[in-house]
Amino acid sequence: MFGLNLLELFFKSDSARNLRESNIAILNLLANVIESRDPFTAGHTWRVAKYVTAMARHLGWSSERRASLQIGSYLHDLGKISIEDSILKKSGKLTAEEYEQIKAHPAEGRRLLQGIEFLRPAMQVSYSHHERYDGSGYPEGLKGEAIPEEARLIAVADVFDSLTSNRPYRTPLSPEKGLSYLQKQKGSHFEPQWVDLFTSIWDKGKLKKTVLHSEGHIPLLACPQDGPTIAVKGSASEGDGIFCPVCKTRFVLVKKNRQVQLT
Repeated sequence: MFGLNLLELFFKSDSARNLRESNIAILNLLANVIESRDPFTAGHTWRVAKYVTAMARHLGWSSERRASLQIGSYLHDLGKISIEDSILKKSGKLTAEEYEQIKAHPAEGRRLLQGIEFLRPAMQVSYSHHERYDGSGYPEGLKGEAIPEEARLIAVADVFDSLTSNRPYRTPLSPEKGLSYLQKQKGSHFEPQWVDLFTSIWDKGKLKKTVLHSEGHIPLLACPQDGPTIAVKGSASEGDGIFCPVCKTRFVLVKKNRQVQLT
């Protein structure tokens, strides 16, 4: 009960606005720490949170429930901080042993969160986001409605963003191909109604600006070494020096044919 009351205070009280903003900043920091382990996932947690929040708002969920979902989105990959860099950044196929390490990250994330009462409502969401609707997922092989509803939403957004983003082992799919994949996996990987909901919201144009952007819809440009890690604000001018936050390499900004490039 204490955790629920604190969550209500955090997201509803005007007097707690500064506290709320500070804690959201901390959640963003945690998300950035997670993504710093694997630069190719830059912006991933922010985009997943944007996708699922739009879905929850469409469903008419309460502000408290949307808040819990958003926190779970930010922290859904927290357990990856325990995975070796050689596995996270591997460009080839994972071995069976390496894949087992990947599969351990939901349980590791739950372990890290379980002592924080305030984050308890989001803990199960992040723990179950790799379960599959047909029961073939992990870590527990939950099936259908046994999977927390919020986790079923996050699964759709998580996979879509992964498919449409750069990875060391492949180039991104177009959003259209990403949506097609979701449709093909209805009833197996995903709950059918959540795929249809995501597709409907996408078709209305409410999510398209989110792809390959970071917080504030800032486009992420690809560092040749570290992937899409470089955020370029709209106020930047041609010739400005732009730095990769991972490898610290300095690039020069070039605007060509209304497209922003690095050189």
